[in-house]
Parts: sequence; C-alpha cells; structure tokens
Amino acid sequence: MKTVKTFEPRCKVCTSPYRDVYEKLYLESEGKISWRELERRAKSFGEQISWKAFQRHFEERKHFSIELAKLEEEEDEIKEIIEKEKKEAIDILAEIKNNLQGLKSLLSTITNMNPQSLSPAMARTLVEIYREHRQTLEACERLTTKLSQRTGMTRDEFIKMVCYIAQDFCKEDRIKLQKKLKELLGEKVAKS
Repeated sequence: MKTVKTFEPRCKVCTSPYRDVYEKLYLESEGKISWRELERRAKSFGEQISWKAFQRHFEERKHFSIELAKLEEEEDEIKEIIEKEKKEAIDILAEIKNNLQGLKSLLSTITNMNPQSLSPAMARTLVEIYREHRQTLEACERLTTKLSQRTGMTRDEFIKMVCYIAQDFCKEDRIKLQKKLKELLGEKVAKS
C-alpha cells in the first residue's frame, strides 16, 4: 500500500522501520485507533515510541494524511483503468492492421489474376481501396505510437503533485480538495 507522507528525521515514527505498519493501521481504522494501542504495537516490535509521538506524527505535524492516502489509492485505481483501456485500444489497432493486411493480400491477388479482365472502373475502385487501406494503416501506426508514448506531465503525475502540495493545507481545505478531486476523477472513470 502506497502512502502519502513526509519524512522528519527527528520523528520516531518517521524513522521507524515499522512506519508503514503503523500508518496502515491508522489508515485502516480511519484514524480511530488509539495512540495507546499504537504505543503497544510499537512495544511488541521492540520499539520505544510513546503515544504522544504517534499523536504528533499523525495529528500535530501531519507527517501522514488519511485523505491524501485515500486519494493516492484512488489515483492508482484510475491509472490501472487507463492502462487497461490503452492496452485494449492497442489490441484493437493490431486487429485492424491484421485485417488490412488481409485486404492487401486480396487486392494483390485480384490485380495478379488477369489485368485485361479488369475494367477501368474496377481498376479505379481497386486503387481507391488500396489508397484507403494505406491511409488507414498509417493512421493506425500513428495512433499506436501515440498510445505507447508518455509525453509531458500525465494526469496521474499532476494529481500526485497536487496531493504533495496539499499536505500543507489545513484539514478543511484538504477535505474540500479531496471531494473536488473525487468528483472530477469519478467523472473521468465514468466516461472511460
């Protein structure tokens, strides 16, 4: 599980090798786990981290944010959906290319059969079909290349940047931002 967090070298929770465990417990309980329970968990791992250190880590210093962690999880889900749809588009383009290759073979067979038996109108039609075939192949190739490339800042990278910046916001503003992003991302998922 990825989490949105900052690192403070003087914070015992930040420097703990079990930081991810504590933050996962905190996230799964939606912030309802007691500081004393976290202190007991730390002792079971052989660490001396007081309940007050956990309180500072999660509430006062905000080295970890539930809202941002949830947003990051949603962002990962959306990224998976986008990658899946890109793969489907590339697969469809590959199928179109195969069909066009079959058309090319058919055109080649027709033109090699008996050139004298083809009327000028039929020859023009074959040339038009071949031209359309070539243009479609070129368009497929451009689209496949475009889908395979990463250019500029992706939407996911932009969301990560916004989440990182939002760590300094007050809790109310982070919640407002989370709601807005959910609305926007929900629309994107519904449209895809």
